Order: sequence, then structure tokens, then C-alpha cells
Amino acid sequence: MGKALVPENVLTNMTSTQLNTQAKDFCFRWRGNFLSDDAIAALRETDVLSHIADPNKRPHEIYRASFDLLHAMGSVDLATAVGLTMHQYTLGTIATVPIPDEESRQKRDQFLGVIREEKLLCAVSSFDMTFQPDGTIKAGLNATMADGKWIVSGHKRYQSMASVADILFFTAAISDKSFGLFYVSLKDNPNLVLGNSPNTAFMKATDTRSIAFNHVSIPSHQLVSVTDLDTTTQFHAYSLSWFQSLIPAAYLGAARTALEICTRRVASTPGADGVDRALRHESGIGRMNLQLRSALTLRHGAEAALGAIHTDTAAALDAFAATAEVVKYTGTQVASAIVSQVRHVGGLAVMVDDSPFARISEYVQYGALHPRSNSDLESVSGRNALSGQD
Repeated sequence: MGKALVPENVLTNMTSTQLNTQAKDFCFRWRGNFLSDDAIAALRETDVLSHIADPNKRPHEIYRASFDLLHAMGSVDLATAVGLTMHQYTLGTIATVPIPDEESRQKRDQFLGVIREEKLLCAVSSFDMTFQPDGTIKAGLNATMADGKWIVSGHKRYQSMASVADILFFTAAISDKSFGLFYVSLKDNPNLVLGNSPNTAFMKATDTRSIAFNHVSIPSHQLVSVTDLDTTTQFHAYSLSWFQSLIPAAYLGAARTALEICTRRVASTPGADGVDRALRHESGIGRMNLQLRSALTLRHGAEAALGAIHTDTAAALDAFAATAEVVKYTGTQVASAIVSQVRHVGGLAVMVDDSPFARISEYVQYGALHPRSNSDLESVSGRNALSGQD
């Protein structure tokens, strides 16, 4: 009962690779203090931030490495793993997205080179827009050119890692029907104004705040690319797929730890009525173990889609989007279900203050809320099924 619950072949040598060892060691050392300057400095000593920028890694290899390290981190510190998911999916998107023009590819490769050398921590601002009756769009951020520089204004309600990240990626409307992909330094920029974290432990632990762009001046070379609305929408759909296919890794890591806590307790506690407690809960433990393993194997579909992203792009993008929704929905639902079952089996004994389960139990509920929320995915899936489109 005390052995690892997930066979080694379900994850790709999760506990033996140097990258995952670095990730877990970092979380153990800085658990609960991820936002400190010393912690970020220690993170730069690892390959967690820079592995995505390796030019020798293919898209599916980048995804696999990111998923495994986030799963490893989530098993130690869920909030840190969720925060660093933002970095992993942002750079995963940028490093692997098919880019048709040579100039944009060169800008992308140069930027990834800087990430690789300086091990910068990146955040990404979510894409938001609304369509107006006249066919134009209204965006959360808008950029205009003045004296050879871009001036960006607007507001974002939620931004993870707002005070600790080095660079923020974001899109801003540069006309009624076109967008630019920009990046800007978050350090020493008085025109970027951070709000306070919402009054919840999880939001504080992931450094989630609002951020206001008050006429932020951005050099022209920090505009990575300009695209029309359709292309921008495709880019953000691809970015969302990266996020959806990675975020469950952290929550399933936490669920793995919760299950191991429960298993150890059941195995070590004799039954009060003379019936072996382990035997009584054997099926329940087995059910949770199978749920975890099943959810983890879904990511192989995302790997397969990314493996074809540069050879059969259109089909691969469709497959990746469809698979990512399933990975996200199932992974976060399973993580929550396992934690709920552990709470039922373990009772108050697993909720003591010094147990990691208490924190996991509080934080795991946020998995379903990440975009697209599980309730939104259910509504869209139901609508498609009822209309015959599923």
C-alpha cells in the first residue's frame, strides 16, 4: 500500500529526470514562499524556466516535459505549480505555434534565445474582446503608435504572477480589426499599476492581481507580430489549448499526493471492529487510483496532435483543441473527485493544520474555474449535442 500509486510508465520517468527533480526540490524548499526574491533567484538556477526555449526540442517533447514537471510540482505545492503553468503554456505556445513569415519567426527565435540565456519568468495576459454592432471589436487593451513607440492603455482584471514575472505577453488592438502580440518588462515600469490580490488564499498564493496599463510606452521591436482578427483568434485558440492541456497536470499532482496520504493512513490504521481497514477500503483506493491513471493518460492525445503541428497543421490544430478540452475537463474533475473521496475516507484526521491535504482540499476547487470553465465546457458540449453538431 505504501508504494507509488502511479506506475512509472504513466508519466515519462517523472521522478528520475533531472528537470522534474529540480522542480520538486524547488517546491519542497520554497513551499508557501514562492513569491520571494530568493525563491525566484533559486528558480533561475534550475531548467524549469528555460527548457521550453531549447531549439532542439520538438513541440510534443516540450509539452511532455512541461506536463511532467508541473505534475511533479503540483504534488508538492499546488499554488506554485498553477502559477508556473502560466510560464509553461505561454512559452509553449510561442515556441511551437506555426508562423508563416520569416521576420516574425526570427523575432520569436531571438526572444526564445533571451529566455534561454537569462532564464526569464514570463506571464501572459488573457485575450478579451467583444464584437460591436458595426462589425468592429472592442478590446481590453488598445495600442496606438506615437513618435515611433507603441502606447498601450487598458485594464486586465486577473493576472497571475503579476509582481514576480519579468515579462508580460499580451495582445492589444491596433485597429478596429487587427491585433498586435507584444511583450513588456514588468519591472520598474511605473505606468503598469498592479492592484491588490483578491482576499482568497489561492489568489494570493498565485500572485493574482489586476493590472492597469496607463499609457505604457513600448519600443516598436517589442511588437512580435501583427495579425488580422481571424489569425489572432486562431493564435489565442492555440494558446488556450496549451493552457487547457497543461493546467490539469498541477491539480492531478495534488490529487496524487492526497491519495497517497489517504493510502498511508488506511494501511497503517487497524479497524476498530476487528475488520481490516485496508481490506474495507481496498475498492475505494483502487477506484481513485484508476481515476488518476485514466486522467493522466489523456495527455497522450495532446502529445500526438502536437507531433503533427508542423506537418498537418490544420488537422493538428483541430485535434489539439478538441483533446485539450477533454484533458482539462476530465483532469480537473478527477482531481476534485479524488480529494472529495479522500476527505470521506480519511475524515478529520487528514485535515489537520500541518497536513498538506488541508491546503489541497481548499485549492483543488479552482481547477474547474480556469478557462474555459468546466460549466462552460458542459454547456457548449450539450448545445452541440442537442443541435446534432457533436
